[in-house]
Amino acid sequence: MPPTDTVAVAAYPELQHLIDVRDAGWVFSPTLDDDGVTQIYGFRHWPGGWIDLLVIHHSTNTAAARATHDGGLVWNRTGTLVDVIDQLVDLPDPHDPLAPRLVIGRVPTLWTP
Repeated sequence: MPPTDTVAVAAYPELQHLIDVRDAGWVFSPTLDDDGVTQIYGFRHWPGGWIDLLVIHHSTNTAAARATHDGGLVWNRTGTLVDVIDQLVDLPDPHDPLAPRLVIGRVPTLWTP
């Protein structure tokens, strides 16, 4: 583990979960303002166009999802950073027979003239 990761994990142990998914091929991009990092976005592309997404607002406010190549949502979770990443790690690869494949229904938007 690089020295900067060691220092960060010593200060914030929950970051180890984030480092683990980074090392599994995730790509992360922070959103910054004058005060520092406001959010962190992460994603992992799978063969066949599947994508896993992660949005971290805070260690207690994190969301994750898996989507199809055309944007259909097949899985999502919200919660703490540790809980959401644990669920992502347990999520089967998209081509695994036990992986979620059915697109979650959406409520149609109301058309107004």
